[in-house]
Amino acid sequence: GLRDLRGTVESWSVQTAKLQRECRDISREVLDDMSVPEQFLRELPEHARDVFRGEFDDIIRELSGNPQFTVQRYLTRKNLWDEHGALRLTTALEKAQLVWRARLHEENGDKRRRVWNFSKVDRTKTMHLMRSKADAAIRALRRAYPFMLHTELDEARIRYNTDI
Repeated sequence: GLRDLRGTVESWSVQTAKLQRECRDISREVLDDMSVPEQFLRELPEHARDVFRGEFDDIIRELSGNPQFTVQRYLTRKNLWDEHGALRLTTALEKAQLVWRARLHEENGDKRRRVWNFSKVDRTKTMHLMRSKADAAIRALRRAYPFMLHTELDEARIRYNTDI
């Protein structure tokens, strides 16, 4: 009777949650495979620090200078450890990664660089380190909030997608 019904409902709940996770993972893979729309890239600021103005203005210092940085500790300290704070930070980190990638591409393509330009080498290493830490932070946020809404980058990829 009632026990059988409860067991059936619990089974459906487990199966539904599993299906939801699988759909989310597929959606993430599809979005990650889509190229970044040119319109979105044109709207990015020139410097990553401009992405973080205001609410996350200290994150670059944390990413580059704090070896024990964790995104959960950072957002908890700012009283933003919730899905909305995670979404805002994920959006900002994705934009910053694109800015850093563009800057690294520009610097690697600069044929006029001098052999002994140590500050440029340090800046490049720092950008690679920050991109790596930002990527880890994004993964941690997506794990912590698996049903987080789409970021601005995700929405742009969906909106400007030409693959039909």
